[in-house]
Amino acid sequence: MTSASIGIVGCGPWGLCVLERILSRARRIDVGGLRIHIIEPGEPGMGVHFRGLPDYLLLNTKCSQVSMFVEDEFGDIPDPVTGPSLLEWAREQGYRMSRDGFGVSIGEGRELSPGDFVPRRLLGEYMNWYYSRLLRDAPGNVTITHHREPAVDVETADARERILLHGGDEVCVDYAFLTTGHTSNRPRPERAGAADDRTRFTVEYPLTACLGDIESGTKIGIEGFGLSAIDVLTELTVGRGGRYVLPEQGGRRTYLPSGREPSIYMFSRSGAPYCALPVSTGNAPRVTRQAEFFTVEQIDALRQVRQCRTGDARLDLFTDVLPLLWDEMKLVFYESSARLSAGEKSARALRNRLVQSWHSGDYEAELLRAARDYGEFDPESFVLRPVPPTMPDSDTYQHRIRALLEDELVEAGKGENASARKCALELFRVLRNTLRYAVDFEGLIPAARVDFRRRMASAINRVIVGPPAARCEELLALLDAGILHIPFGPAPSLETPGDGKIEVRSTAFAVPHAVTLDTVCHAYLGHPSVDRSGSRLLTNLYRRGRLQPFGVDGESLGGAMLDRDFHPVDTSGSAQSRIFVLGQLAEGIRYFNHYIPSPQSRFQAFRDADACVRAILQPGKHAAATPATVV
Repeated sequence: MTSASIGIVGCGPWGLCVLERILSRARRIDVGGLRIHIIEPGEPGMGVHFRGLPDYLLLNTKCSQVSMFVEDEFGDIPDPVTGPSLLEWAREQGYRMSRDGFGVSIGEGRELSPGDFVPRRLLGEYMNWYYSRLLRDAPGNVTITHHREPAVDVETADARERILLHGGDEVCVDYAFLTTGHTSNRPRPERAGAADDRTRFTVEYPLTACLGDIESGTKIGIEGFGLSAIDVLTELTVGRGGRYVLPEQGGRRTYLPSGREPSIYMFSRSGAPYCALPVSTGNAPRVTRQAEFFTVEQIDALRQVRQCRTGDARLDLFTDVLPLLWDEMKLVFYESSARLSAGEKSARALRNRLVQSWHSGDYEAELLRAARDYGEFDPESFVLRPVPPTMPDSDTYQHRIRALLEDELVEAGKGENASARKCALELFRVLRNTLRYAVDFEGLIPAARVDFRRRMASAINRVIVGPPAARCEELLALLDAGILHIPFGPAPSLETPGDGKIEVRSTAFAVPHAVTLDTVCHAYLGHPSVDRSGSRLLTNLYRRGRLQPFGVDGESLGGAMLDRDFHPVDTSGSAQSRIFVLGQLAEGIRYFNHYIPSPQSRFQAFRDADACVRAILQPGKHAAATPATVV
């Protein structure tokens, strides 16, 4: 094969996936000379998991479930490369868990366990080590050059792509990968003034950059209940010197304030906190199940029906896709309940009855019989309506929040396979690729695409992409200590009365509740926007029409418009065939790209990258060039 040059713009976890796939394929094909240009101003591999992060900012993935060595997952790769997972690597480096339960240090504390949620900065170190390992083992027909300036534009030049760097240098390549990760967005027009005067501001990392001037006694609102909001809450408490204390005789932890904390108010659109990840049950494998209803075949059958009835094979979210998923979850819930209560034989018998009744049209009646034995389970309400839309008053809502947190501690504490509800909700992860098959690209009618992006995706994240269970206990401890307040209910209104403060007012209570705050932090780490990006690179590509936002009827839904081969579609409707877009910038037209690439449930990142690399590294694809050596 002849030579090629490839640029990787942004080398966080997704950029590493691309680099690994290129090097893997280059080892096994006849490449005359392959030149790889990595454009990354930071330390390659780290992304947002940089070394300076404090230890109390944790991963929400167990350390045993993260690994960048995935070649044995590809059936067409001979002699797969193997290496340590994050857990194995950390143990090799001598890292141990500190007594505080979240910090790590070399040589002190207990041994790391598979279920530990380690500091994010440890992942950054692992990714950077992995990058060095890739360079060390690169084949001799590859040259890798790291450019430490950010890219500011990508222009077409003589059937190639010219990547312009901040300092004025240029890098010309045959193909460019945009794996730019978490780029910032400019404030929406309706919030620009509030963002400027600091009464409302958006979270940014490192958190000290946006929270360092928040003084004790300040009334600050945290808008959001997700992972970024938990980070902000932790920075304003543990980051200010507060400590969680476990009683010597056991029981729940309490919070010991430092006196430097502000007064914190949390709220969100749903009004419900994230569900907790279940505690580890060691290395025991998850119970595996064959989907019965929510399958690719059923999705195809629904498309055929819609095509015959309406002439449009695209699906509706709430009438086509989700009913299949809810039925699958009910099946797993009752099967798991029977297994936990009466054993495997009873579980198989109940599963068979439920499956047969679904095909015969008697599913609801059989579910009622199962509910009498094992309790009612309504996944639709649990996922989409965790908090009633109307309530008498703030006290009623606050009792509801405490009940949700207490319930999560119980269910998460049972472990990965011992909670029927957690087993059922796990299907959002297990069947993620089937969900992608249903919703990606043109899979949904326009209104359903908006519903999925605006409502369903965040609801799924709330129940399955949550923090460790200990965070729920910490929320309760902060409520008991009077540091944290959650009084407003779902979707409160925010008004700026003109005195430099913000009034947050409930909208769901018969008896309204309002509090005047000094400032509000918008604690959502939003998906990269193309039309209002804070990135100079994305802004330039958008202004020249090479990138356009993914959206419906003029409403931007986040990320870039792509074709099925991951090429951006320009404003003329043409695919930019020498550019590939992967990772966060693809979120919108594709579902769930904001995760740490890893085998098993997060393996899709490597598959996507591999598909792009195979499209490039084909015999006769490029003009001849002088072979290069690794540097």
